[in-house]
Amino acid sequence: MRTLIVIAALLTPVPALAQSTCPTTASSNRQQFIPPAPNRAVLERGRFWYGSDRLWTMLREDGHWFAPVQPETGPYRNKLPLFRRQFNSSNEATPPVLVTARRLDVPARSINAERAHGVFNEDTGSFIMTALDLPGGCWQIDAQYANELPLTFVVAVP
Repeated sequence: MRTLIVIAALLTPVPALAQSTCPTTASSNRQQFIPPAPNRAVLERGRFWYGSDRLWTMLREDGHWFAPVQPETGPYRNKLPLFRRQFNSSNEATPPVLVTARRLDVPARSINAERAHGVFNEDTGSFIMTALDLPGGCWQIDAQYANELPLTFVVAVP
């Protein structure tokens, strides 16, 4: 009986450890970015803009990946909105964006996001939307538009 408990403990991920040692962008490199209109200059409490005019997103101040949906045994799923100066979703229904995630705390395979789509809403106008399914841990996310330098940030996944 003890052998089974030890094996189960070794196979169980330790997300709390990853979160406490994860060098998230919010904790180690939080740069204030003010996006152009129509985006709000300041987000609601607990979030901030991160990136540059080329590509930016919103991150949580606590460094965690906001993951509203988690299947019982699966990864944490989250949409990832990306913004770009003068992006027009009518002209770019499928923008040339590649998003990958690489785990930093333990060896794991890289994860590719879903194909990006141009979307529009009244609050923010046109932007790029994709989604990622990430297991718990410390993850570096790279979002690259065409051949430009990527937007890189690190989050702790619950």
